[in-house]
Amino acid sequence: HRDLHSFPTRRSSDLERVIVSQLHRSPGVFFETASNRTYFLGKIIPYRGSWVEFEYDQKNTLYVRIDRKRKFLGTIFLRALGLRSDEDILKTFYLADTIQVSNGKLAWHISEDATQPTHLLGAKPAHAVVVKGEEIAHSGRKITPSILKALRNHKVTSVEIETAELDGAMTLADVVDTTTGEVLLEANHELTADKIHKIIESGVTSFQVFFPERDDVGNIITNTLRRDSVRKPEEALIEIYRKLRPGDPPTLDTATALFEGMFFDPRKYDFSRVGRLKFNIKLYENQDATSLDHRTLTPED
Repeated sequence: HRDLHSFPTRRSSDLERVIVSQLHRSPGVFFETASNRTYFLGKIIPYRGSWVEFEYDQKNTLYVRIDRKRKFLGTIFLRALGLRSDEDILKTFYLADTIQVSNGKLAWHISEDATQPTHLLGAKPAHAVVVKGEEIAHSGRKITPSILKALRNHKVTSVEIETAELDGAMTLADVVDTTTGEVLLEANHELTADKIHKIIESGVTSFQVFFPERDDVGNIITNTLRRDSVRKPEEALIEIYRKLRPGDPPTLDTATALFEGMFFDPRKYDFSRVGRLKFNIKLYENQDATSLDHRTLTPED
């Protein structure tokens, strides 16, 4: 209050900017939305070191800014952190299921691990599943959690499905015909009816799928990957160096040193114990997820 009277020429909007700036300098993780929830922003702010900001909008493409400089595709940042292939990135963000191919038919693999989530829930078997005279799953009826539990209890490892159950599915990895070496469908591509028919007619015995619209992340990562021409972590590091040091010719050594120094060197990056605590609570929902003394970031973070 005294400050306002001491500086009568200072506008309230200027003061608001100062106050907001000071609030945002508190270490931790912050999420914001703007423009009637059509623009979303996430920030990782350390006590000392480089800021990382993630943003996306109605076009559903993920971007990253480091230290508020030029933005670049989020998947480039993920590759720099060590996720080498499209498959690695997709596995990190989406729930994967395995589809088996045999005698011109498709079967959804059931993991023995009861804690392993699966999008088989809600799918309809092509035929009833009968074990020792007991009908465990009914033809044309959706598989519920209790039916899935019963299938696992009876050691059923797969359920035959119709191709319609793969509506909205995309390939998690390249689908390769092992008899010819031909790549029938690359990772991160939609499984159309024509493609499924081609896979069934080939020598493929199994392939992995994911359903972007059924997972929380939606199609943001798949859309971003399609726009990403970078393919290796080494290329990603050099691309980030170009964004942060324009005009300075990059080498792999200088690019690696810059990136690792920004986030993984305790001399240059300090999240602080308070920042780590807030990070654990916000992202892991567990204040003890990572030791409070671990004050740099990790690729897993």
